Amino acid sequence: MGRLWKTADHVSNDVALVRRTGEKTNHREDTTMRYLCFVKMDEAQANPPKALMEAMGEHVNAAIADGSFVDGGGLYGKADAVEFRVRGGNLTVTDGPYAEAKEVIGGWAIVKFASEGEARAEGQAMADLHLQHWPEWEGAIEIRRIAEPDEAPEGV
Repeated sequence: MGRLWKTADHVSNDVALVRRTGEKTNHREDTTMRYLCFVKMDEAQANPPKALMEAMGEHVNAAIADGSFVDGGGLYGKADAVEFRVRGGNLTVTDGPYAEAKEVIGGWAIVKFASEGEARAEGQAMADLHLQHWPEWEGAIEIRRIAEPDEAPEGV
Protein backbone atom coordinates (compact mmCIF):
# COMPACT_ATOMS: atom_id res chain seq x y z
CA MET A 1 0.00 0.00 0.00
CA GLY A 2 2.37 2.73 1.17
CA ARG A 3 5.99 3.48 0.61
CA LEU A 4 8.53 2.27 3.14
CA TRP A 5 11.53 4.39 4.11
CA LYS A 6 14.86 2.89 5.10
CA THR A 7 16.76 4.42 7.97
CA ALA A 8 20.10 3.85 9.61
CA ASP A 9 18.41 4.03 13.01
CA HIS A 10 16.49 1.00 14.23
CA VAL A 11 14.46 0.87 17.40
CA SER A 12 14.21 -2.32 19.40
CA ASN A 13 12.88 -2.41 22.93
CA ASP A 14 11.86 -5.62 24.62
CA VAL A 15 10.10 -3.78 27.44
CA ALA A 16 6.67 -2.26 27.03
CA LEU A 17 4.91 -0.30 29.75
CA VAL A 18 1.15 -0.04 30.00
CA ARG A 19 -0.40 2.96 31.70
CA ARG A 20 -3.92 3.68 32.85
CA THR A 21 -5.62 6.69 31.28
CA GLY A 22 -4.57 9.89 32.96
CA GLU A 23 -1.48 8.49 34.71
CA LYS A 24 1.45 10.86 34.59
CA THR A 25 4.91 9.61 33.81
CA ASN A 26 8.31 10.59 35.10
CA HIS A 27 10.27 11.64 32.02
CA ARG A 28 14.05 11.72 32.08
CA GLU A 29 15.00 15.24 31.02
CA ASP A 30 18.34 14.09 29.60
CA THR A 31 16.81 12.36 26.59
CA THR A 32 14.62 13.19 23.64
CA MET A 33 11.10 11.84 23.72
CA ARG A 34 9.96 9.33 21.13
CA TYR A 35 6.48 9.47 19.64
CA LEU A 36 4.47 7.04 17.54
CA CYS A 37 2.52 8.76 14.77
CA PHE A 38 -0.47 7.07 13.15
CA VAL A 39 -2.21 8.10 9.94
CA LYS A 40 -5.80 6.90 10.34
CA MET A 41 -8.21 6.87 7.43
CA ASP A 42 -11.01 5.10 5.60
CA GLU A 43 -9.40 2.22 3.74
CA ALA A 44 -11.41 3.14 0.63
CA GLN A 45 -8.95 6.05 0.33
CA ALA A 46 -5.98 3.68 0.20
CA ASN A 47 -4.43 5.13 -2.95
CA PRO A 48 -2.89 8.52 -2.16
CA PRO A 49 -2.01 10.82 -5.05
CA LYS A 50 1.55 10.88 -6.33
CA ALA A 51 1.94 14.51 -5.20
CA LEU A 52 1.30 13.53 -1.57
CA MET A 53 3.73 10.62 -1.71
CA GLU A 54 6.43 12.88 -3.17
CA ALA A 55 5.78 15.58 -0.55
CA MET A 56 5.84 12.99 2.26
CA GLY A 57 9.08 11.58 0.83
CA GLU A 58 10.67 15.04 0.96
CA HIS A 59 9.32 15.59 4.49
CA VAL A 60 10.65 12.25 5.72
CA ASN A 61 14.04 12.78 4.05
CA ALA A 62 14.36 16.14 5.83
CA ALA A 63 13.43 14.47 9.14
CA ILE A 64 16.03 11.74 8.54
CA ALA A 65 18.64 14.44 7.87
CA ASP A 66 17.82 16.35 11.08
CA GLY A 67 17.68 13.14 13.14
CA SER A 68 14.02 13.32 14.17
CA PHE A 69 12.79 10.39 12.03
CA VAL A 70 13.52 6.97 13.54
CA ASP A 71 11.42 4.56 11.45
CA GLY A 72 8.11 4.36 9.64
CA GLY A 73 6.12 3.16 6.68
CA GLY A 74 2.78 2.17 5.26
CA LEU A 75 0.69 -0.81 6.29
CA TYR A 76 -1.09 -3.43 4.23
CA GLY A 77 -4.89 -3.25 4.28
CA LYS A 78 -7.23 -4.82 6.81
CA ALA A 79 -7.85 -7.80 4.49
CA ASP A 80 -4.33 -8.97 5.42
CA ALA A 81 -4.77 -8.34 9.15
CA VAL A 82 -5.21 -10.87 11.95
CA GLU A 83 -6.75 -9.84 15.25
CA PHE A 84 -6.17 -11.65 18.56
CA ARG A 85 -8.85 -10.48 21.00
CA VAL A 86 -9.20 -11.49 24.66
CA ARG A 87 -12.64 -10.93 26.14
CA GLY A 88 -14.25 -12.56 29.15
CA GLY A 89 -11.30 -14.93 29.57
CA ASN A 90 -11.60 -16.19 25.97
CA LEU A 91 -9.30 -15.72 23.03
CA THR A 92 -10.78 -15.10 19.58
CA VAL A 93 -8.64 -15.03 16.45
CA THR A 94 -10.18 -13.22 13.48
CA ASP A 95 -8.73 -12.91 10.00
CA GLY A 96 -9.50 -9.63 8.20
CA PRO A 97 -11.25 -7.85 6.75
CA TYR A 98 -13.35 -6.44 9.56
CA ALA A 99 -16.67 -5.05 8.40
CA GLU A 100 -17.07 -2.98 11.58
CA ALA A 101 -13.81 -1.06 11.17
CA LYS A 102 -14.53 2.55 10.19
CA GLU A 103 -10.90 3.68 10.10
CA VAL A 104 -7.67 1.82 9.60
CA ILE A 105 -4.09 2.79 10.32
CA GLY A 106 -2.65 3.44 6.89
CA GLY A 107 0.82 4.44 7.99
CA TRP A 108 3.02 4.99 11.01
CA ALA A 109 6.24 6.66 12.05
CA ILE A 110 8.43 6.78 15.11
CA VAL A 111 9.88 10.24 15.61
CA LYS A 112 11.91 11.84 18.39
CA PHE A 113 11.76 15.40 19.70
CA ALA A 114 12.93 17.40 22.69
CA SER A 115 9.42 18.61 23.55
CA GLU A 116 5.73 17.85 23.18
CA GLY A 117 5.42 21.11 21.25
CA GLU A 118 7.80 19.83 18.59
CA ALA A 119 5.81 16.57 18.35
CA ARG A 120 2.57 18.54 17.95
CA ALA A 121 4.19 20.62 15.20
CA GLU A 122 5.09 17.37 13.39
CA GLY A 123 1.47 16.21 13.60
CA GLN A 124 0.34 19.56 12.19
CA ALA A 125 2.91 19.34 9.38
CA MET A 126 1.70 15.86 8.42
CA ALA A 127 -1.94 16.99 8.43
CA ASP A 128 -1.03 20.08 6.37
CA LEU A 129 0.70 17.91 3.74
CA HIS A 130 -2.47 15.82 3.41
CA LEU A 131 -4.65 18.95 3.15
CA GLN A 132 -2.40 20.51 0.52
CA HIS A 133 -1.76 17.47 -1.67
CA TRP A 134 -4.95 15.43 -1.14
CA PRO A 135 -7.78 17.93 -0.39
CA GLU A 136 -10.52 15.27 -0.47
CA TRP A 137 -8.74 13.09 2.11
CA GLU A 138 -10.51 12.54 5.40
CA GLY A 139 -8.72 11.00 8.33
CA ALA A 140 -6.66 11.76 11.40
CA ILE A 141 -3.05 12.06 12.41
CA GLU A 142 -2.53 10.76 15.95
CA ILE A 143 0.68 11.28 17.90
CA ARG A 144 1.34 9.35 21.13
CA ARG A 145 4.43 9.46 23.29
CA ILE A 146 6.31 6.17 23.66
CA ALA A 147 7.12 5.19 27.24
CA GLU A 148 10.78 4.46 27.76
CA PRO A 149 11.67 1.33 29.77
CA ASP A 150 13.04 3.34 32.70
CA GLU A 151 10.07 5.69 32.95
CA ALA A 152 7.40 4.78 35.47
CA PRO A 153 3.99 6.22 36.29
CA GLU A 154 4.08 8.67 39.21
CA GLY A 155 3.64 7.00 42.57
CA VAL A 156 5.13 3.64 41.58
